[in-house]
Amino acid sequence: MKNLLFIICICISLNVLAQEIPIISIKSTNILINTVKENSIEIKLEVDLSKDYLGYEIDDESFAKLNTNLNAKLISKKCNTFLNKGEKVEVNISKKEIVFTVKNVSDELIKLLNDSIADIYIKTNKDIYFNIIKGDSVTAIKTLKIDLNQIQKSTRSQIFLTESMTKELINAKGGNVFLSQNQFNFGVIPSENSSSNKTEYQVSFKYRKQYSFYNNLPVFFYTEGTISTNSRDSLNYLSVYPLNINFIKCDQGVIGQIGIEGNQVFTNYRISGNFYWNGIMPNIIDLSYGEDRLRLKPVIKVGLKLYKEVQNNRTVELNSKEFSNQIYCEYYYDIPIQKIYSLRLEGAAFYDFNLKANPDKKAMFNYSIIFGIDIPKTDFKTIFKYVKGTNGISYEKNDYLMIGFMMDLLSTKQK
Repeated sequence: MKNLLFIICICISLNVLAQEIPIISIKSTNILINTVKENSIEIKLEVDLSKDYLGYEIDDESFAKLNTNLNAKLISKKCNTFLNKGEKVEVNISKKEIVFTVKNVSDELIKLLNDSIADIYIKTNKDIYFNIIKGDSVTAIKTLKIDLNQIQKSTRSQIFLTESMTKELINAKGGNVFLSQNQFNFGVIPSENSSSNKTEYQVSFKYRKQYSFYNNLPVFFYTEGTISTNSRDSLNYLSVYPLNINFIKCDQGVIGQIGIEGNQVFTNYRISGNFYWNGIMPNIIDLSYGEDRLRLKPVIKVGLKLYKEVQNNRTVELNSKEFSNQIYCEYYYDIPIQKIYSLRLEGAAFYDFNLKANPDKKAMFNYSIIFGIDIPKTDFKTIFKYVKGTNGISYEKNDYLMIGFMMDLLSTKQK
């Protein structure tokens, strides 16, 4: 019984102590971004250290002990399904601020934070406590707190990225170029449109993932390809570049890459070293009609390819495997149309100096046109895709119409 009374007294004392801790007001909310080495967004709540607290600063040594098991996350009542996609919110302090640092910032979150209707705010699992100290005086330590309702109120409608912040974060991830190089779509080629006269299933993808920084230059992995159940389709290919270095970290990227390129069954494949310039062009087409859609600018790529063929399926008299080179140009343009439609244009033109591979000394090309329709409450689009041209590796020609789905990596539609 005595032990029970003791526990009750302790609980009552702690409760009274908690009630006696003053709640300090939040003076302002500020948003900053960081693009050095790791992209992050900082939401800083400046506490009001005036009047009775003039000359005081927040003590960083005791902060962690006072806030064990403190968690924070981003909330959006209108677009919450686009949050909690891997981002992490850390809580720290400076001399006069409580700092929430959002790490692992996704493309979707960048776009969402640029949209005022998203109504994003910070929610913590409990109040935040901290000590303030005046000079080096141990006797001048006071404990204050910010309650969780204050945090929500002070961050609501305040977490918003300006256009310049959005552009800087996108540029740090590789710019519009980076966003254009992460795609995935799959679908069906009806038998009447397929080269095999059978129904074919196809997957097309582009994927880029940064490893780290080398002397402050982004080093990344990149792969792209088109594969299908008809492994002999003339336009199927697979390219894997384990080493890529972006020598200019902005929209006007200059990139060197080394990898292997082949058709799907690798009856044609080569070791390739590419050096190219990526740039963006003015966004001259606006078919959004006032809808809130992410409008990427057209991406242009101009480059030089040095390669050594390992194997090809050309005739004996044309079966040359010496070192050769190629110049090429590629474009990518994603055009949002009204609220739920989109048009994606992609193409490439190239000239190969290898007279065995290009005996006619002609420039070759290929292109694709994709019309997409958003599927409500999902991250996918229904697509109609038309492809025509020459495979840049095997130099074989084909064309087809595909009906399928595209993963909408940059959508911010409400679900």
